[in-house]
Parts: sequence; C-alpha cells; structure tokens
Amino acid sequence: MSGVLGALVFAVTYVRVYFSYRTSDPANDILSRKPSLSLSDRAEVAGFVGMEYYGLILNRTYVVFVARQGLYGWKAEGIVSAGQTSFFEPYQTMLADPDLMRDQGAIEDLAGLKGGFFIPVADIASVEASDKSKWGMGGIPHSGRIQIGLTNGKSREFILLGSVSPEAIRDSVLMACGLSASIKS
Repeated sequence: MSGVLGALVFAVTYVRVYFSYRTSDPANDILSRKPSLSLSDRAEVAGFVGMEYYGLILNRTYVVFVARQGLYGWKAEGIVSAGQTSFFEPYQTMLADPDLMRDQGAIEDLAGLKGGFFIPVADIASVEASDKSKWGMGGIPHSGRIQIGLTNGKSREFILLGSVSPEAIRDSVLMACGLSASIKS
C-alpha cells in the first residue's frame, strides 16, 4: 500500500513540476531575449508585484507594469502557500532592470501569456490604496493593497508583496491614467 501511495505522490509531483516548467518557458524566452525594437529612451514604466485572491482560497501572483497605455499584468506564479515567504523577491529584482522596464514589446508579450491581462487606461475608473494587511497571508510579507475600479463596475484588488508604499504605487497608476486620488484607510 505504501508503494502505491508513494507512486501516486511521485506522479502528482512530477506532473505539477512538468507543467510548471512548460508554462514558464515562454516567459523565460521573452525575458532572455535581447531588448526589442520597442526599447526607447523614454522613462521607464513603473511596476509592482501583487497577489490576487480568486475562488476563495486560490491565489495568483502578478508582476504588474504601469504604462501610459494601462496596466499590463504577467501571471508569474500560481497558487503559493504561506510557507513560501520570499517567493516573490526575484520578481521585485526583475522590476529593477532598466532595460526590461523600457521594453514595451517584452511587457506586452509577458501580459499576453496565459493568465496575463491588460487593462486599458480608458477602463480604469478609480484607484484606491490601503495600508491594511490582508487576512490569510500568513508569513508572506505584504504592505497593503491596491484596488483598481473598472468602468464596468467590477474591480481588481492586488495585495502588494514585500515592503512597498501603497500610496506611491497608487500615485504611479493615477499619474499614468490621469485620475484623481482616492484613499481608503
């Protein structure tokens, strides 16, 4: 019986790791290529690493790029446990790369991968910042939340991972979108 259980655990682990590597290959291809022709001398875009809850206990981690066209989100991680306290740090380091942060083509390509998103500026109705912690985050360090209100009445809430300023992130989104501030305490 223990042999069957061991084989089952191995199979589940193998399939999970296989699909994890398989889905990360397109992102690695984008991140490892030379900067695209869209690399410009203009200022870098801003960005943050945020987790979004969905389906009650499930979560997704996004690298969100704040550009003048809107918000580009790359789904960098799927479900993570509270024990994985520093899983997001490589993504924060990635946001410090000036070549990537000026490479509009790479940002668009990352957002176009499975699970990614693009929210055009015209679809953003409001941006709220909160420095309150989010229940259920366990030991994962986070600084608050950003809530993006959409013109269709829906909203998206991103839990800001690491030590960042929710107000500074809100201000960068507002500046790109030309909206007025809304502070939620």
